[in-house]
Amino acid sequence: AGKTTTLRAAIDDLHEQGRYVFGVAPSAKAARVLETETGALSDTLAKLLHEWQRTDRAPLPFFRLPAGTTVIVDEAGMVGTASLAALVRLADQQGWRLALVGDPHQLQAVGRGGMFDELCSTGRVHELTRIHRFTQPWEAAASLQLRRGEAGAFDAYEAHGRIVAGTFDDLLGVIVDRWRTAVADRGTCAITGSSNAHVDAINAAIQSARVRGREIDGCRSAAIGGGEQACIGDVVVTRRNNRSLTTSSGESVRNREAWTVTGIESDGSLTVSSDRGPGTVTLPPEYAHEHVRLGYAATEHGNQGDTTTIGMELVSEATTRRGLYVGATRGREHNMLLVVTETPDIAEARDVLERVLANDHPNLPAVAQRRHLARQAGQGVHREPSRESARDVPATPSITPEPDEVAVLRRRLADAEQRRDVAAKAHEPHRLAVAAAEAQLQTAKEAMWSANHCRSAGASGSPLKRRRLRRDFDAACVDVSAVSAHLTTARATGTPTREFLVQAERDLAAVTQRLDRVIRAATPTVEFDTGVQVETPHANLDDVGATRTRSQGIDLGL
Repeated sequence: AGKTTTLRAAIDDLHEQGRYVFGVAPSAKAARVLETETGALSDTLAKLLHEWQRTDRAPLPFFRLPAGTTVIVDEAGMVGTASLAALVRLADQQGWRLALVGDPHQLQAVGRGGMFDELCSTGRVHELTRIHRFTQPWEAAASLQLRRGEAGAFDAYEAHGRIVAGTFDDLLGVIVDRWRTAVADRGTCAITGSSNAHVDAINAAIQSARVRGREIDGCRSAAIGGGEQACIGDVVVTRRNNRSLTTSSGESVRNREAWTVTGIESDGSLTVSSDRGPGTVTLPPEYAHEHVRLGYAATEHGNQGDTTTIGMELVSEATTRRGLYVGATRGREHNMLLVVTETPDIAEARDVLERVLANDHPNLPAVAQRRHLARQAGQGVHREPSRESARDVPATPSITPEPDEVAVLRRRLADAEQRRDVAAKAHEPHRLAVAAAEAQLQTAKEAMWSANHCRSAGASGSPLKRRRLRRDFDAACVDVSAVSAHLTTARATGTPTREFLVQAERDLAAVTQRLDRVIRAATPTVEFDTGVQVETPHANLDDVGATRTRSQGIDLGL
């Protein structure tokens, strides 16, 4: 959306002034993209912090940044609070300036996060107002509506034929066809799923289609992670940084980098070429077995930051608002929303998409929570009665207004209950299908055991009878194998909805427990022996104010 162009211009200007610039990002893939597209030397934030936190030696020269260095933190919304705090302390000690770059409406850190959003709300911010990524003006406008969580965005996507509804299996076929078309047109394609199970299914479907089309040789393959097989010509992704493995062009192997398999050795090692430039590397079998996966599709975290020719987002009840925003904005020329539904009805797809927009639970850092509690306390402060007047107060609990936090949690509880009900409804057909397949498997096994018993009992019979019993037993074994395969497929198909249901139930339990704690903590208690003491969860407001003041002191400017 113009971020790269803006950064490149800012970095060039700083270089002309003789000022040093260094880039960091939460992932090795994002750091490489930052370095390639802006020209600033870059690495992961974790590596920079690790070098300065070591006690056995000084940081490597690459990480000894001079005072006055501008450190650019790309994809800052995905940086955890602890890492960001460590970077702020280090920058203060070394005299660096920080520039945090990202979109607070995209994905947040996997662990404790939300600080970038807080800084965007309270700190010094420069915001881009024009979008340059999309070739179609309507798509640029619709992406801004998605960013704000406005359901009206789907009107534009529907009007331009960008929403497809169907069952999971039907949509797999659509994804395969569109991927092959994009590759045939020499384009690039970002396929985004909300769960690992969906991503694995998409990867397997595209690989199978390529084998059937003789685009890759399915007879020559090597084992990789997740029980998958990689063939020559397959697109794979590395899932762990390994600085000891370097390409012929001197680049190290990084997490979430895409490669094409060009060779397979007898020991299972893979020769791969980078999809981002020249250079090949041979991945040893132990690395390939553990840290290489098929790479045709990825989760939202894997695709955030990528820009491709077309983008496809597989939307399900497990998709979040932030994930949808990321997946729907990867392509420059074309982005599709493929919505898992029971029927090909676009109205049903719109219902799913609107529920996805409501599925947003951003991380809230402690400083924001304290500010919220301070605001509540400021609204509810009242003078404590004297000891004498307290003795005249009837021993009945006082009626106090419901705190804002309780109201917020009650709304979250209602949302969590709704998501749990939606998840249960979505998973019910899969649960029934698995139960039916398990019953069929038990019946098939009993038939096989019976056939085997008959075969053993008739071992002394005529050759014709023995052959018939043998055929019956073989047929029963085939039935068991077929039903077992059907059960495996049913379980795999139901995994995303089951995971969504489990998470929804956990979220509901967490909100329920939190609400109970807040209500108990906010209930006033009266002590008649020593006077009236009002107990609330927002006692020390001076600390809150000090925290707020300190958070404002971070310099974000270029």
